Amino acid sequence: MGRPKSRQAPRTTMSIRVSERERREIEEKAAATGMTPSAYIRTMALDGGNVDMTSHEDRQKLMYELSTIGNNINQIARMANTNVFISKSDVQEVNEQLKQIQRLLLQYIRNR
Repeated sequence: MGRPKSRQAPRTTMSIRVSERERREIEEKAAATGMTPSAYIRTMALDGGNVDMTSHEDRQKLMYELSTIGNNINQIARMANTNVFISKSDVQEVNEQLKQIQRLLLQYIRNR
């Protein structure tokens, strides 16, 4: 049996001409979003310019924070399921972390 066929359509090349200044600007904007220039141009052309302009580092930081908070919540849930006493301060900390998640997500959505 041969290799399974790819579900993705074969790629084709499309060339555009831009000035040196435009090329630099496209590369800078693509880098700021964590995309390749090709992916950036495709997104701009096909999605009507709806590119997430928040910096790649900001998105990475948000994902790290969410992961850390999720890990803390999982640890508390594991403790609760083993009938270990959970202090009021632990519950308050989880509540504060949930509020922090909400603030971060709202900030992220507003900046899009």
